[in-house]
Amino acid sequence: MTETLRGSTPQSEFTLTTTLDDEIECACEGCHDDVDDQLKLLLGCDARGMVADYGTVGFCSLECARQFVSAGPYQSLEEDLIVYTQQPVVATVVHNGEVIEATLGFDVKEAIEAAAEIVADLVDDVELSPDDLSIQTEEL
Repeated sequence: MTETLRGSTPQSEFTLTTTLDDEIECACEGCHDDVDDQLKLLLGCDARGMVADYGTVGFCSLECARQFVSAGPYQSLEEDLIVYTQQPVVATVVHNGEVIEATLGFDVKEAIEAAAEIVADLVDDVELSPDDLSIQTEEL
């Protein structure tokens, strides 16, 4: 699904593509890079006072995700609704002090669960020790 949105300024019009579309690209305004599978976020919307899930968007990097969140909420130019992110959380997987993976969540629990799956995969596939890995969280 694609929709034209406007951010906090009239000049910030762009087309948002959700994960329902086969041609998904980074949701950040002006960025058309491929999406990192771990950096997806469920958006909400307010349609004349009724709150609902809007759709899931993806980002190519944490920097783009931060920029998208800070520029919102967004107004649809095609329908009478406001699209927003609430307060998403980023969970990073750290190995020997270096961030090696990151994931987004609607809340802390969701972000940590996704990061825990990454840790499990790293321990199974790359044979890293779980003692060498940690998960850190912060608001996006």
